[in-house]
Amino acid sequence: MTSNRNQIDRSEKRGNFKLLLTGLTGKLLLWFLLIALIPVTTVSLISYLNSKNSLIQAANDLLVSTARFEAEKVLSLSERWMLDVGMQARNKKNIRLLKDLRKAYEANGQSPEKFVESFSWLEIEDERGGDLRNFQTTYRYSDMFLIDSEGNVLFSSLGNDDLGSNLFSGKYSDTLFARTAAKVFKTGISGFSDFEIYGPLNNRATGFVVHDMLDDEGHKIGLLAIGVHARQIASAMNELFHSGKKSAEVYLVGADLKMRSNSIHAKEKTILKKRVDTVQTRAWLKYEEDNVAVDHQKKASVYMGPHGKNVLGVHHSVHIGDVSFAVIAEIEEQEAFASAVELRAIVIVLLLATGVVVLLFAVFLARRIARPILDLSKSADRVAAGRFDQEIQIKSRDEIGKLGKSFNNMVNNLRHMTEEDQRQNWLKTGAVQLNDVMSGEKKPGALSQGVISFLAGYLGAQVGAIYLMDNNNRLRMEGSYAFKKSKQAAPVFEAGEGLIGQAAVDKKPLLVTDVPKDYLSVNSGLGDAPPRNILLVPFSHEGEVKGVIELGSVDAFTERKIGFLEETGKSIAVAFGMVQSGKALRDLLEESRERAEELQASDEELRQANEELEERSKEFESKTRSL
Repeated sequence: MTSNRNQIDRSEKRGNFKLLLTGLTGKLLLWFLLIALIPVTTVSLISYLNSKNSLIQAANDLLVSTARFEAEKVLSLSERWMLDVGMQARNKKNIRLLKDLRKAYEANGQSPEKFVESFSWLEIEDERGGDLRNFQTTYRYSDMFLIDSEGNVLFSSLGNDDLGSNLFSGKYSDTLFARTAAKVFKTGISGFSDFEIYGPLNNRATGFVVHDMLDDEGHKIGLLAIGVHARQIASAMNELFHSGKKSAEVYLVGADLKMRSNSIHAKEKTILKKRVDTVQTRAWLKYEEDNVAVDHQKKASVYMGPHGKNVLGVHHSVHIGDVSFAVIAEIEEQEAFASAVELRAIVIVLLLATGVVVLLFAVFLARRIARPILDLSKSADRVAAGRFDQEIQIKSRDEIGKLGKSFNNMVNNLRHMTEEDQRQNWLKTGAVQLNDVMSGEKKPGALSQGVISFLAGYLGAQVGAIYLMDNNNRLRMEGSYAFKKSKQAAPVFEAGEGLIGQAAVDKKPLLVTDVPKDYLSVNSGLGDAPPRNILLVPFSHEGEVKGVIELGSVDAFTERKIGFLEETGKSIAVAFGMVQSGKALRDLLEESRERAEELQASDEELRQANEELEERSKEFESKTRSL
């Protein structure tokens, strides 16, 4: 409610200013005809001050909205880290991997450094460590670790110098990573270590997200950690702040006032190297030390910047775990008020002209400068409120026109970034829900039915089927969604046969838009209709095609939906590969059991034959003695 009232008050003030400016225009026409330079001087000064204030307000709104948006980006990025580390720490396969590594380590009887060089470690790591390495590579994390309850690093996706070391007592025990790991293991609360220069990762600025790992009984068995390179933060800092101002900059600082991102105005890298001790950073640090609940500065201030020039800047607090950071948005004062300085020079020149010329130019400048700035201010308020559909039309080619163009570019970038975030959230949500569908021990038929039902519902398809590759290299339908088999349809396809077989051979998605009417139909209680689009996507693991997904829809398949199937295809293939491997293992066990029973029966027959032979031998001996 308070925020809405403030917005209404600002709108009323701008409206009153506009009315006052319009009224003054008519009066100025009369007064400048009666009096010459005195009224011209007064009105010119008022126009200049009002224009400068509007520029200050516009720059302030731009800095505040940009700092807040960049802080939200950092927070969103950290939430993704926390979500990833939580998901991986609760992953059954990762828990089993750590338990097996710990068991093998105890059986090995050597130090952790020797154990990670042993054959037993290599065998376990090679067999089960692929998922963590793939996850680290896919999401571009610096490294991933499995740490047992004693602090021993038993797994590292990169296998650097910290593999086999002890974080609690070894040579890396004085790092932020080690202290955070010890704290997380003690409290059970996931945490972030802040960024530090970490030796095993080539002395790169790296932060670590740590989460505890529990077994089925809820006992702590160790930790899972993800290494995050500071360049992820650095790339986010200046991705959107293209205001058209050369001196504009957004950067991140920590509690030690050192930069956590690179400065665009410095030739060398500044992450964890440059300390920014300014009025702005000290004000933020005081808020943090006083434990103020919220510190989101809404008004920019002028101070000496980190490069030795006066700047206009704001800050916005952001927390990753229990680590505090500040997003600083700055622009040099001289550049921020360049338009006002130029306007002042114009006013001075106009004051030297005659009353009529001054009057004409005053009216012209008032309309040329004030109105675009008012439009820009209103649009900036709407953008600050989250409305990214704003675009202002300024036909002038001066600094105001450039500012309007820069504002439009900023709004377009904000809108595109928001749409991209929504797309990424949609992809991640679908991937998580699909993993939930595929979790647990299931037979191929049940897993196929669950996967195709979820994909059809999530992607808005009206009909679908999933085909799995059998031992004879044929694709057999194992699950379907709203599928009605036609007379010509066959449930089994050879490789290269039909669209299903061809998609498996090509190993890439196949989209058919002009579908024949008798190819497939969407059925309901009210009637039948053919889908207009057919999408076939093969899914494979380690270069081997495991099956093909076929979806039909009356609507076109977007690139986002096709991309979702391509990204999740590997996890689907892995799931079916695990199910098929489990079935093969059960068949092998059954065959072994049958052979054991046959061998036992053979042993029994042999024993009986030996007993009969022994009786005959005794009988023969008895007859011999009697003779």
